Amino acid sequence: RRYGEAESNLARLLATDKHKDRSDLVLLRARCLIEIDRPLEARELLIKLTQSASGSSDVESWILLGNLSYTLKDANRTRLSAQRIIGLAPDRPEGYLLRGLQQRRVGQHDAAAESFRQASRHDRSGNALVLLGLTYRDQGQLARANAAFQEALTQDPQNKEAANLVGSVIATV
Repeated sequence: RRYGEAESNLARLLATDKHKDRSDLVLLRARCLIEIDRPLEARELLIKLTQSASGSSDVESWILLGNLSYTLKDANRTRLSAQRIIGLAPDRPEGYLLRGLQQRRVGQHDAAAESFRQASRHDRSGNALVLLGLTYRDQGQLARANAAFQEALTQDPQNKEAANLVGSVIATV
């Protein structure tokens, strides 16, 4: 958890000819920058990484860039990252989740619900179903929201978020 020191060491390594093209080290440095609250620098590193020959097909780099872009409210970069993740790894939930989160943020609830349904086909944690339920709740579709939360609990009985939300929706249904 000594992210500041790690970031400094990684920066020095990446400044050498031997390690300057190591995408794994760039990704680690970006993670460290996020942890030490330097997200804009992390985003710039990730943008360069995902534009490089080695990073353009690296799903983990795109996921980190997408998550960071969503946090920074960079809608265009979030959408681009979601598209790339879905294209590179259509059997993983992260791209659909990012797309759905961005759609939900801008009020495209029907599209967000579809994205979360697609994510739920690849996500066994129940998190995609929780987001689907929240989207239904936003639309006032409380019975559908409750069903999504219940399904999330079926997938993962330990999902505290789903358990809390089932109770809140039942009280209002």
